[in-house]
Amino acid sequence: MADVPIAVDWRSHPFILPPLDQRRCECCWALATAASIEGLYGIRTGLSLQLSAQLLVDCDDTNRGCRGGSPRKAFKWIIKNGGISKEEDYPFTAQQGECNESKKKNHAVSISGYTAVGKTEADLMKAVAAQPVVAGLALEKDNAYMKYKGGIFEGPCGPYLHAVTVIGIG
Repeated sequence: MADVPIAVDWRSHPFILPPLDQRRCECCWALATAASIEGLYGIRTGLSLQLSAQLLVDCDDTNRGCRGGSPRKAFKWIIKNGGISKEEDYPFTAQQGECNESKKKNHAVSISGYTAVGKTEADLMKAVAAQPVVAGLALEKDNAYMKYKGGIFEGPCGPYLHAVTVIGIG
């Protein structure tokens, strides 16, 4: 792994925005998907742009809105939709609503594909060295992760996946 740096911290870049609070809406899949695209957009352009996770919650019919979803399906939906809107055009409400069809096609960013990260720690490190990525944490349903404040998460693992945006290694 000579081509992977010992540490990367994308938080030092102005295009990494503060996380949104999903509250009781189980839309981590939408938040992580939007954040990973924001990170890549920032790397490529040097500009900060917050994208609409709410568009995914309301309009992505391949996922289940506030009842959960898959980042992989969200990436595919964004490609099929032709892009994703800005947060200011389709603001986050942390609750499922009707899809605003007129704002659904107001694209700020489009993507042509995505790449699944391999299954090893080395694969994840290599991917995160290049850009922020979506990862799934296997958690217990007791939501121990909701109490997480920083550092290394040492809560119990379990069968429930929680999507996060990995923005650093090392």
